[in-house]
Order: sequence, then C-alpha cells, then structure tokens
Amino acid sequence: HLYKKNGFYYLVLAHGGTEEFHAVSIFRSREITGPYESNPENPILTHRDLPYEHPITSVGHASLIQRPAGDWWLVYHGKRPVEPLTEPYQTMSYPLGRETMLSPVDWSGDWPVVNPQGPVGRAMPRHRLPERVERAPGSAGYRDEFTGNSLDMGWTFIREPETEWFELDPEAGVLRMRARPVRLEEPGNPSFLGRRMEQTEFIASALLSVDEPQGGMAAGVTLFREQHRYLAVALAHGAGRDRVLVLEKNGETAPERVLASSDLPESLEGAPIRLRVTGERNRYRFEFALADEA
Repeated sequence: HLYKKNGFYYLVLAHGGTEEFHAVSIFRSREITGPYESNPENPILTHRDLPYEHPITSVGHASLIQRPAGDWWLVYHGKRPVEPLTEPYQTMSYPLGRETMLSPVDWSGDWPVVNPQGPVGRAMPRHRLPERVERAPGSAGYRDEFTGNSLDMGWTFIREPETEWFELDPEAGVLRMRARPVRLEEPGNPSFLGRRMEQTEFIASALLSVDEPQGGMAAGVTLFREQHRYLAVALAHGAGRDRVLVLEKNGETAPERVLASSDLPESLEGAPIRLRVTGERNRYRFEFALADEA
C-alpha cells in the first residue's frame, strides 16, 4: 500500500510469508518512483520472534487507516492458534483461519508506531475501541428465527449466487433452501448459507426438515474450512431410507468419507430433526435429535 503524508510517499509491505514469520515493514521516499529508505525500526509489526503458543500469530498484510477524528489505526491479518494436534509438538491448529485485527498507531513523528502504549510492534488480544465506534454484536448467543423480509447481514455464501435457490417465509419463520446438484467441494455456488466462526468453543444448531427427499440428496450443518476441507452432519436420503451422516473431506485429492452414520426408523422419516455441532477448541462433536427432544 502507498500513502502520501507530509511530503513523503510511504510504502507498506508484507513479507516473510503468510504464516508464523509474517511481518510488516514501511519505507519512504520524496519521489513515488524512489529510491525508498527503510524505517530503522522495521518491521513495524511482527510476531515472528515470539513463541508459537502466543495468543496471536502470523500477523501481516496491513493497511494504515485514519479516522475522521484524526487518529491512525492498522488493520491486518492474524491467526489465533490452539494447542498442538500431535505429540510431541509439531504444528498448531488454526480453526478460525486468518482473522481481521486492529491496532492503534501513533504517526505524530516521521514513522508510524504500532501499539505505541506497548509492547510496540505487537498485536494485543484486546484494545480499547475508538470513541463513537459501535461494537459489532458478534455471534455469541446469536439466534435467527427468519422472521424478517431479508437475510441478516451476518450470513454469507460460497461465491455469489447466480440463481434464486433460497427464500424466506417471515410469517412461518422459515428459511427454505432448494437442493441443487452442486457439492461443497465443487467450484460453483452450492446451496450454502454460513456464519463465520468467531470462537473455538461454541454450540451451533439448526432445525431441519426435508420436503420430497430424493436419492443422493443431503442437507445439514457443516464446518467449512475451505473448498476441500470440511466436516458436516447431514440428513441424507438414499436406498429408500433416511440416515444421519457425519462427513469429512480433508484435502483436494481426498474423497469425502463417512465417519459415522445412523439410520432413522421409518416412523421418524420426514420428521423435523435438530442437528447440533459443539466446538471444543480443535475437537468437534456432532449430534442429532427429534425436534421435540432437542
């Protein structure tokens, strides 16, 4: 990113890769074409020299922003690790992926200083928000009864829908989604609505009923990391029976596989089912129950 301030062009660069050695440095020049001098305190933001167990790691890809009040902030990517998946220690797990983070900046001198109250050049788990900035509600305690005429802004798609495959029924408090022959791992727009995970410990559930089930159809709740990595608990119809499946895909060439399955008695087929996922840091529990038992 390039900024002009006090007669200088400032060039902000990310370097060191996008993982634990990620860093942000800044350079300046009187001319946009250079040559650029390096900030003696570069990098202005990094956690590459901190232990991997630090609450925040892999910080980088930064942008400097100035609010109307005149104060400066740095917006950047970072990750929150959880404990190793293997013993002895080999790698950390990042179930939340890269998140958007914010740190205060003092740019009263020649060079911007990130987190000037200390520790300088570090991302902190918490900062006091700027004045007159509303705190986003987040997903804690979130519940959607689908009684509005449009979807809440917190919902997201996998790629932009090109056809109308969902509709709201505010009077009934129902979201209807049409099954389509586009799978989660395919490069298209599947019938998917999601909310971003904000914490590693959570409970998410949905009440589901399937109208006119067809062979090969599945509907449920998924933990979607990316196109070729996800977990799901789904109500599937095939061979004339309804089953609840726990599915996993873990890699571009890995096939989707069934981790667990349970046949529904014929007397329960067509009844509303409650599907639930419980997150426990880097472990997940999948459950189902009849609607009146959930």
